Amino acid sequence: MVICQVADVLICRTRRQSILSAGIFRNKLIWVGIAVELGLLAAISQIEFLQPFFGTAPIGWFEISLALPFAAAILLGDESRRWLIRRDNRFVRRWLTW
Repeated sequence: MVICQVADVLICRTRRQSILSAGIFRNKLIWVGIAVELGLLAAISQIEFLQPFFGTAPIGWFEISLALPFAAAILLGDESRRWLIRRDNRFVRRWLTW
């Protein structure tokens, strides 16, 4: 869930402009927030004395890798939606914009 939230914060920066043309590294505070979020995730799930407090168990790379295709789908899906908006697609403009 946290990994998909990283993809979500990246796509929420603009409504029409591509992530790459908006400058993915332009806002340094987003990357600080992402690093803190992932650091907290690692601490809560990997540090033994925190696990009983949060009710977590250690997770491995396999479990983490399960979220990566979903995060990629979020990024690619929204980039496709933006591309269609820039091409003035009526269906997307009516039903898939806010």
